[in-house]
Amino acid sequence: ITQEDVILAVSKSGETSELRPTVHFAMQTEVPLVAITQRPQSMLGRAAQYVMLLPDVPEACHSKVAPTTSSTATMALGDALAVALSRARGFSLKEFRVFHPGGNLGLLTKRVDSIMAKSPPLCSHDTTMAQALITMTMKRQCCVGVTNDMQQLVGIITNKDIQMAGCSSMDRPAHSIMSPLLVTLDPRESGHDALQCMVGHNIFEIFVVHPTSRVPVGFLTREDLLGCSKINC
Repeated sequence: ITQEDVILAVSKSGETSELRPTVHFAMQTEVPLVAITQRPQSMLGRAAQYVMLLPDVPEACHSKVAPTTSSTATMALGDALAVALSRARGFSLKEFRVFHPGGNLGLLTKRVDSIMAKSPPLCSHDTTMAQALITMTMKRQCCVGVTNDMQQLVGIITNKDIQMAGCSSMDRPAHSIMSPLLVTLDPRESGHDALQCMVGHNIFEIFVVHPTSRVPVGFLTREDLLGCSKINC
């Protein structure tokens, strides 16, 4: 710990004996000390350069002694401090990914191209509906993307499209039944951006396309992002 650091000490009473060595160290080395306490005139409060006051309210437990209200207030103040500092520093999603690589939060900060399926369900625009349905079944997905002669993504066929077209449509070409594709993802976007996009458009799966060529390069579902149970479609 150097003078470039800051010690954040937390004690409701400000007299906690375990903090005395830390307070002494801060004073001896001139390391900035910030206190979160309910008593500014306590040992900790007097030694700190900055004091963040906790509200002087009773504890919620029946004995009015065990830390309940004060611990909740401390957590709330700590969260507010963390948010304020992250904004002041311009803490980016990229930095968050470095320090929080695991779990669902880590997953949502990764780039789409690192979590997407690299083999999206696709069919040509002149493919029959029967073959498109086989592709959907083999890929175990609720939709299939439709590409033109330049391999660009031009539409999507969902289970709903097939149901509306009926069994008599199995010999029709895919382009005659597909819906124009309006929403896609850039592979450089984050998992968080992908989830926000899917929620905003009320969709459960989305194609990832090359930003200039519009050629599909991947496929992503909410299940991929959240690790939840399989979504019925």
